Amino acid sequence: MNNEPSVPADLDDSVLLDAADELIELWWKWVGTGSIHLRPRRDFPKTQRQAAVLITHTQHLFQLVKAIRAHLPRELPLTLVPVAREALETGIWILWVDRFEDAAEVAINEAERNRKNLKASMIKSSIFPEGTSLDIPEWTRLDSPSAGHTRSVESMTDALKLPELYAFYRMFSGLSHPGIEVSEQYLQAREDGMPVFRDAASPGFESVLATRVLPLMLLKATRIITYLTDDRAQRREVRDIARGLLVDVDDLFKNL
Repeated sequence: MNNEPSVPADLDDSVLLDAADELIELWWKWVGTGSIHLRPRRDFPKTQRQAAVLITHTQHLFQLVKAIRAHLPRELPLTLVPVAREALETGIWILWVDRFEDAAEVAINEAERNRKNLKASMIKSSIFPEGTSLDIPEWTRLDSPSAGHTRSVESMTDALKLPELYAFYRMFSGLSHPGIEVSEQYLQAREDGMPVFRDAASPGFESVLATRVLPLMLLKATRIITYLTDDRAQRREVRDIARGLLVDVDDLFKNL
């Protein structure tokens, strides 16, 4: 491994996207052959709940990146920015679940809180006839010292000490919800100051951001999974891709 500090900013977009393509191909090979079996390394202990969340979220991350890959590096349409945003958020979840032993329990408790709120909202709704059964089973609350992390994505990135990832998330979020930032994408000023309405928004910096960050998320996620499976061949494959990106995959996202 190159002993120089990892500097992903020095990489060309094409290098990052080639790595993403390699990782996507590898992941589907592993999934297709059923070669992802839980056998964590002794120096990489994970609970069964942690492992399940890590593997399922990694699968979701790959599905999301696959959905936008054809539009990178320059042509990600505004309508797919929410997909890029979810991919980034999923990557943050993977980093968080990997870091904190009780993360899966925190996630379960948060899901239960949301289920209770959903049930209360449905009961108040006039859509459902009176007497409709809304029996949503309750789960047992689990002990979770890291409970505050799921309050927001910002809380997660603060816990990870990665504020840069939250800044990237906010960039995507501004174009993922109705608001003035979205309106601006469909407007173009004329010389007389009158607006011209576009039928489609032009791709912008969000395309570049997805290109720069998401391949590294794929790399980190697959590295975590190879430690869960203790498959030496898989670890070598991921290390080879990391070497091509001039990064130490084990230190990736410790310091951006």
